[in-house]
Amino acid sequence: MSASIYYLIMPFYKLKFNEIIEKSTSIAYPGVQFEQGAFLETAPKWKIIKRYAHRRARLFAGGQLGLQRSRIDSQKKVLWIYNEKLNFGDAIMDMSGRKLLLGRRIQIDLLTHSKLAIVFDEDRVFNKIYTDAKECARNEYDFIVLNEFNYKSIKTKIKYFRKLPFVCLFGYFIGPDRNQIEFSFAAVNDVFKLGHSAEELKIISKPYLDQKKSQANTIESLPNRVFVTIAVGGFDPSRTYAHWIELVKLIDAEKNVALPSLVVLLGSENGLEMARALINTKYERIQVISFVAKVSLLESRDIIGNSVLFIGADGGLMHVAHTTETPSVTLFGSEPTYLRLTPSCNSIGIQSRLACSEISPETVMAALKEKFNVPRPTPLHADP
Repeated sequence: MSASIYYLIMPFYKLKFNEIIEKSTSIAYPGVQFEQGAFLETAPKWKIIKRYAHRRARLFAGGQLGLQRSRIDSQKKVLWIYNEKLNFGDAIMDMSGRKLLLGRRIQIDLLTHSKLAIVFDEDRVFNKIYTDAKECARNEYDFIVLNEFNYKSIKTKIKYFRKLPFVCLFGYFIGPDRNQIEFSFAAVNDVFKLGHSAEELKIISKPYLDQKKSQANTIESLPNRVFVTIAVGGFDPSRTYAHWIELVKLIDAEKNVALPSLVVLLGSENGLEMARALINTKYERIQVISFVAKVSLLESRDIIGNSVLFIGADGGLMHVAHTTETPSVTLFGSEPTYLRLTPSCNSIGIQSRLACSEISPETVMAALKEKFNVPRPTPLHADP
């Protein structure tokens, strides 16, 4: 639908169009924060309607509209399809609400992208993890859960599970930035009929990542068990902090607060240059050890969970950190902190105007000292 056609027929279908726009840009669950107003100020209405129409047309053509349900019977065998985004951070947030299903008698398998399988490798909610739709299509499922109506999910549903009833957690919602953690908890609570109130969900909503096994060898290799973890590097320049050396020097020079003398670095290959620079810098009392590009996602989680504090910019490891009980100081670019954090994240979020490198090391240091004075939580795997 072009903009000209939209404005031509809008007077005749204005009410229906307004309903579609509201359905596509608002969240019905109370307490879930999202930015509908800011989105509608810049997004052309005809594009919102076009995206809605395309997704609904695909469902209609595939014979799916009559199979959509609003709730799931807890006795059903379920396949959950998540293949929207290929980064760990979004996957952790979008799927965090599954924590509400722990301990419940419901059999759920997961179909996801091969790059994301590691996120759910030790999960206790999902019975089996599949990365090939052909493989799990051999199983007899009663119900399908789609996270959202994206093209790939709809295509997979029609091709391999055409006749099965389904629910969609995020539905036709698209566009406005939102708190994905709160949204996930609210949607899972609603679809699986769990009965939590909005007030309860506000308290318990938190990024979730399961881990059955301790990476004890990694932790025991550290010369000092009291340490701070820092996530270095990043893909997005606006969410990559440039002043880690200055910050570690401030930690090294701090006299009034007894900060740990060991700093452990985490991150992927894009953090190697910063890690080398930090290691090669001279300090009076600080020792820096790097596990950058050396450990797995769950090993990183274990290291963070056994540290006294995590410091990092908005990104995958920040969300991993928030699945633990370790307090954190987190740095943000233009993304509002309230859309990435919840009270249970136990984090001081520092907002910049455009890029997190605008935040001074002194500002981060002040937040670090504030968080470090809070009593340390029980580590993920306490010493015997």
